[in-house]
Amino acid sequence: MQYTRQRIMNYLETNHKATSVELSHVFDMTTANIRHHLAVLVEHDKVEVVGQTHSGNRGRPTLLYMSTKQALTLSLGFLVEVLLEEIQSTRTTRQRENKLNRLAERLVAGVNIESNSIPIRLGAAMQRLNELHYQSHWEAHVDAPLVIFGKCPYASLLDNHPELCKIDTYLLEKLLGKPIEQIARYDRKPYGSQQCKFKIIFK
Repeated sequence: MQYTRQRIMNYLETNHKATSVELSHVFDMTTANIRHHLAVLVEHDKVEVVGQTHSGNRGRPTLLYMSTKQALTLSLGFLVEVLLEEIQSTRTTRQRENKLNRLAERLVAGVNIESNSIPIRLGAAMQRLNELHYQSHWEAHVDAPLVIFGKCPYASLLDNHPELCKIDTYLLEKLLGKPIEQIARYDRKPYGSQQCKFKIIFK
């Protein structure tokens, strides 16, 4: 990619969105030159117009640009919020949990672990969870193995949708064939837990 257009992409990925005027100040270029580069990026589906700003003058509004990848991420995030709110609107707690359970079932569809050996099941479970970007691993402990998630794929949604943690429990129960108890929950606060931890329950 041409050097100036790559710099524009880097700026948009860091600052999320910008106008041609803002970019012209950042890169010390004329607005017309910046608009040319933005037009090329739009044509190649790298950047898109996501809004406009008004300077208060009578001139035309200034277009607001964002990288296509980030715009898509925002749209998907909004869609997820709507879908989760739809689940939450279900009348009873049992119905909501049934829906979350079915979601977990869909996420592990096609994973068949025939062995009853817990270490083997744990290995296969970690492989599937890491395909889903959990950065998971397990540790042996005296009373029961612990499953640890180094990353929460939906951390940004937890403040409004803590019920998502229930999906994790259901995922592990389906993969391991045992009841699961969550003993630590990811917390975005500075001194909160940076991992989710789950304990296998042996009855």
